[in-house]
Amino acid sequence: MLDVCCNDPDTGNFDGRAYGLSLGCIELEPRRTPPRFVLTDKGFRLAGKEWPVTASKDWYGNWCWNRYRISDGKTEYAVMLARFMFWLKGRKLFTCTTGPDPFFMWFDDRFKEMEYNVPKLAALLAKEIHT
Repeated sequence: MLDVCCNDPDTGNFDGRAYGLSLGCIELEPRRTPPRFVLTDKGFRLAGKEWPVTASKDWYGNWCWNRYRISDGKTEYAVMLARFMFWLKGRKLFTCTTGPDPFFMWFDDRFKEMEYNVPKLAALLAKEIHT
C-alpha cells in the first residue's frame, strides 16, 4: 500500500499536497514544493495525473498520513505500483531518501547503467509490499 503524507500536522485535516510518499521501506520526499494531491471519485490525482484506488485508510500510522491501494481492479498490484514509480521518476517530483540500493540508485539516476522495465521493477516492488 502507498502511504501519502497529505494531512496538516497540526489538525490532521487533508491538506491537498503530497509532503512524502512511502511504500514498504521506500521513502520519497519532494524535490521542491510538494505537488498537489487531490482526492477524486475514483482515487487520487497527483500533480495532474489521476490514479485509481480500490481501498484507502485515513490517518494511517499517525494523522499526517493516509494509505491508498492503487489499483484498477484488472492489473496486478505490483505492476500498477511499477507504473506509478516510472511516472514519478519521469516527472522528477520526488527524490528517494530510503530504499533498496537498486531502486534508490535507479530512481534518482545515480547509476546510469541501472535499467528497469515494468516487469523487473514490479518484481522488486512485490518483495517490498509482500504481494
